[in-house]
Amino acid sequence: MNVAKYLYIVILVGILSFLFACQSNRLSKKTRVPADFIFQVEHSGCYGTCPIYQMRLNAKREVRWVGKRFTENIGTWQKIMPEDQFAVLLKYIKEATLESYKDSYDDPNISDIPATTLTFTQNEKTKTIVCRYKVPTTLVQFIDSAEAIIGKQNFVKVSDETNY
Repeated sequence: MNVAKYLYIVILVGILSFLFACQSNRLSKKTRVPADFIFQVEHSGCYGTCPIYQMRLNAKREVRWVGKRFTENIGTWQKIMPEDQFAVLLKYIKEATLESYKDSYDDPNISDIPATTLTFTQNEKTKTIVCRYKVPTTLVQFIDSAEAIIGKQNFVKVSDETNY
């Protein structure tokens, strides 16, 4: 990870933590979402050591992380996302207007670029966005921020299974 990206993530996590602290007093105790709510980010591999994993969040705030290769957590891991953090993420998703993005940012003529696939389901509607080539900066920042809000802490390993 280059220094600029690391610095960006550190600053982003700091800002999100501040916003999270400010918002926590105003959030309802029961954040309501449709039963079919799914927010999923999947990172594919490359010819090198690109991290390969999938992170999936459902309406019950259950997060499942499946790490395949080149990531600190290999296997299947789970946690329950705190409700106030979940509410912040839901607001962030709503403000992102994911439906406004194209379904695919790709160039099939380029072979060694990992893909990030974002899938969002709610109210029987699913939006999938493949992010591989010439992805809008706002979408890249959204995905990085959403993963930072979900966090990588407090996961418990449930199996060595690496199939999604």
